[in-house]
Amino acid sequence: MTNHSRFAALWLCVLLPATASALDRAQPRQKIGPVDILGSVTVAGTSFAPHASIGKSFTDPTSNWVNDNLPGAYSPNRVQQFVISPNGGFSAVVHAARTSDNQGAIDNVLSDTCLSVHDNPTVAHLNWCRYTQVNLKPGAALSLALGEESSVENRWGTPIKMDPFGNFNPGGKDIAGLRINAIGQFNNGLTYYPISSYLEFTYNAQRALNGITFEQESIADNGRGTKDAIVLGINHALQWYGGPAKPSWRLFSNAQTGTGQIIMGDNKFDIFIGSSGENPVSIAPNNVTINDKLNVNGVVQLTGYKVSALPDCTNNNTGSFAFVTDASSSSPIYYSSVSGGGSTRIPVFCTGAAWVYH
Repeated sequence: MTNHSRFAALWLCVLLPATASALDRAQPRQKIGPVDILGSVTVAGTSFAPHASIGKSFTDPTSNWVNDNLPGAYSPNRVQQFVISPNGGFSAVVHAARTSDNQGAIDNVLSDTCLSVHDNPTVAHLNWCRYTQVNLKPGAALSLALGEESSVENRWGTPIKMDPFGNFNPGGKDIAGLRINAIGQFNNGLTYYPISSYLEFTYNAQRALNGITFEQESIADNGRGTKDAIVLGINHALQWYGGPAKPSWRLFSNAQTGTGQIIMGDNKFDIFIGSSGENPVSIAPNNVTINDKLNVNGVVQLTGYKVSALPDCTNNNTGSFAFVTDASSSSPIYYSSVSGGGSTRIPVFCTGAAWVYH
């Protein structure tokens, strides 16, 4: 296959014109399977012009189920080529390309390309490069329904471990199921701007039960006993909003060499800092453990207890401080046993056997 014909194969997804255009007249027809590129559709020796479906014309009322589910799709004034899978087989249209067909210079090999140009200066059209829709009907037998699936079969070898500082465009031998980017060419005299978001989830009168779900076994172990579900570079934040244009809480890291972990276990919350895994803070029900010195740049305010309500002074509470609000003596003796019934407020200390004045 020549480079010219190979390029035609890659552009199977382009909407075919209803009438012969300049592009149609300028390029020779290349037969790729049943589809006549930039021309008609051929099935079992019968040719159907553009604005026709395989085996059905646009005037066939039995095909109105398409327009019932996607209004406006079954229209010769809007659709340049219309293909129906008559038996619900593998696919109504298959786009295919392989690199071995190109034996020349290194090139992009794309089996499906969508180009949608937003350039109308007078009408603010809504513009999608590609739109997919799955309609689930009441009573239908359901096994699986996906708006779109992207699958990669890797029999080449072990890919690189992608991190935020890799060379991913045009490529560094990375293998990804999906890539989304914003285009900006340099030194061409044109002005490029950022896009609003790489990915957005919108509310269209209904909601999803989850935002993003990672199946338990979908990600490989990173060699440290965990799985890197989301990988971020420094100063990339998780940002919350309290309302429109009201950013609130933010969680991010600006560390370049230091390490740390926050681990949420069963009824336990641990913070580890440093490559050797120091654990300065551990939080469990009714217990916060600080495994190093505590620097407080301010006052430490303790809860006041009645003597009768002090926790038991057992070995588990040895070394605990508190203060009581009803000490019996106005001038208690240091390190003597605590008794209540008065109105004196004073710190107390647990020896492991008894509370004493401190």
